[in-house]
Amino acid sequence: MIDTPAASRTGHSAVATGRAVRALRAFVVNDARLYLREPLLVIFSFAVPVMLMLGLGLPGFAHQADPAMGGHRMIDAILPSLVLTLSFSMIGLFSAPVFIAGYRETGMLRWLATTPTSPSVVLMSQLIVSLVSTVAASAVLLVLGWTVVGMPLPNAPLALVAALLLGMVALLSLGMVIAALASSGKAAAGLAQLILQPSCFLAGIYVPSQLLPSWLVSIGRATPLGALREAIETAQLGSGSLAMPLAILATWSLLAMGLARWKFRWQ
Repeated sequence: MIDTPAASRTGHSAVATGRAVRALRAFVVNDARLYLREPLLVIFSFAVPVMLMLGLGLPGFAHQADPAMGGHRMIDAILPSLVLTLSFSMIGLFSAPVFIAGYRETGMLRWLATTPTSPSVVLMSQLIVSLVSTVAASAVLLVLGWTVVGMPLPNAPLALVAALLLGMVALLSLGMVIAALASSGKAAAGLAQLILQPSCFLAGIYVPSQLLPSWLVSIGRATPLGALREAIETAQLGSGSLAMPLAILATWSLLAMGLARWKFRWQ
C-alpha cells in the first residue's frame, strides 16, 4: 500500500489527537485530585452552602409566608438562589483561576510550551473540573432542598436549567479573566475576593435586598450574582420574566470571554 501525503497527514493528525486526549485525561484526573485536596475550596463550594441550606431551611420561620417576600416562604425561592449562587461563585471565581495562575507561577505553562502537549490542555482541564464541580454542587443542593428541607420543585424547571447554565458560564468566564490577569495563585485569590465581596453585598447575599436602597438593588441586579439570583428565584416561583436576568448573564459571559482571551498569557 502506497503511503500518500494525504494518508500520512491523516495518520499524523490521528496520533496528535490521541496524544492530546490522553494528556487532557491525565490533567483532568490530576486537577480533580488537587481540587479535592484543597479543603478551603471544597468547604466553601460545598460544605458552606449545604450548612446554609440546612441551617436556614429547616427552622420553622423558613416555612412561613412572609409579606416582605411577597407572601412567599424563604424556602420557595430566596434560599435556593442564595446557596446556589454562593456555591457557583466560589467555584467559578476561585477554583480554575487559582490553579491556572499557580501553574503560570511555577513555570509549568512555560515548560509545556516546549513539549508536544499544548498549554491549552491545562485551561481545558480546569474548565472541565470546574464544570463538573458546579453540576455536582447544583445536584447536591437541589436534592437536599427538595428531600430534606422541603423546598418545592421549580414551577419552571427548564427556565431553572437555563439560569443555572448561563450563571455557570458567566462566573467561569469571570474566573478566566482572573486567571488571565493573575501572576500567582495568591494574586488570583485576592482578585477573586475583590470581585466576590462587593458582588455578594449587591446581590443580597450578605444583606437582604429588601433592606437596601432601591438604587443599590438596581445595581445589584446588573451584576452576575444578582442576575443569577433573580433568574433562579423567577424560575422557582414561575412568575415574572427571565428575559432581563438571562440577558445580563449572557452579556457578562460574552464580555468576560472576550477580555480573558485578549489578556490571557501562558507565561
